[in-house]
Amino acid sequence: MFTRLVVPAYNAVRDEVRRRMGNATVSSLGGFDTCYSVPIATVPTITFMFQGMNMTLPQDNFVIHSTSTSISCLAMAAAPADNVNSVLNVIANMQQQNHRILFDVPNSRLGVARELCT
Repeated sequence: MFTRLVVPAYNAVRDEVRRRMGNATVSSLGGFDTCYSVPIATVPTITFMFQGMNMTLPQDNFVIHSTSTSISCLAMAAAPADNVNSVLNVIANMQQQNHRILFDVPNSRLGVARELCT
């Protein structure tokens, strides 16, 4: 599963990726609207900024590569606009890979640390 962000947040991320890619031709693939046939090398990280914590994602956590073509895509999408989920941000599996996520329910806190999984 891939991260879904509310429309204004997703548009900000998408637009910044596109800005950093310069004049590279943008295409789409499946549910992804920001894809390129050239390497996505000019976007080194994406940082989600939370109150009291930042979560920085390396490219492996937000760029997906097609197995049948040379296309790479931003592995995030806008939340669906036509249902109850339109107001939710979901940081999904691909973005959580190689991170240890700690849910401190009694204290209403969340912890995230980079940790390579083997």
